[in-house]
Amino acid sequence: MKYPRINTAADIPAALCDMRLSAMAAAFESDMNDPNSNLKTFADRFASIVSAEQDYRKNKKMNKYISYAHLKMPDADLADFDASANRNIDMGILTKLSTCEWIRHKLNLIVTGPCGTGKTWLGSALGARACEQFMSVRFYPTNRLILQMKTYTPEIYLEKLNELASLDLLILDDIGLQNYDLDSCRIFYEILDSRYKSGSTMLISQFPVSTWHDLFADKTYGNGVLSRNIENSCRLEISGDDLRLRDNEESKE
Repeated sequence: MKYPRINTAADIPAALCDMRLSAMAAAFESDMNDPNSNLKTFADRFASIVSAEQDYRKNKKMNKYISYAHLKMPDADLADFDASANRNIDMGILTKLSTCEWIRHKLNLIVTGPCGTGKTWLGSALGARACEQFMSVRFYPTNRLILQMKTYTPEIYLEKLNELASLDLLILDDIGLQNYDLDSCRIFYEILDSRYKSGSTMLISQFPVSTWHDLFADKTYGNGVLSRNIENSCRLEISGDDLRLRDNEESKE
């Protein structure tokens, strides 16, 4: 591919755009229009221009990961976490989880607590943090995923199972909103079995883990589901009042 010849500095932005370096081109133009740019060394100015392109590409890649994740709350950011709300969260544990080391070590995470205490928000925020580190993440309401899996042909079912198995982090929200019949038990088991020690799974529920066994019509599958997660998991137990009710009351004042 032949690029246009650069005769003057004014030709540089177009040449950079032709080479698909649009952010670098914009940064170069900004530098050329900055009356104080001559106060910096050439190396510093060039580093700033290159960094603009690097940041652009990193953000573009990160946004692709976040888009793929289908997080329920894609804008959730741990930096916005409201520590003033009385949710009895161990902030030391939350800080460690935010590093995503638990995902690198293929540990699971169980998040439990009453309705409205911010479990889904925290799950989305931790998922977004993993996306920022270019980890593959997918978020599913548990019942919806199981219903989808029931509609697939055997070939597509296996393809979807392999896709789920390959994720760095699978987030399953609202576990226990309904009991799981025999077919649902099998699907739930096969999803988690396919990921056993190959990736991290986050399980979010408003019900304590001690009651999960009763959700499964087939106790053998239930034991399999629980053993594949509890034995290799971290816990984040949340308490407190419904934050949505609190916010509604505050908005009325």
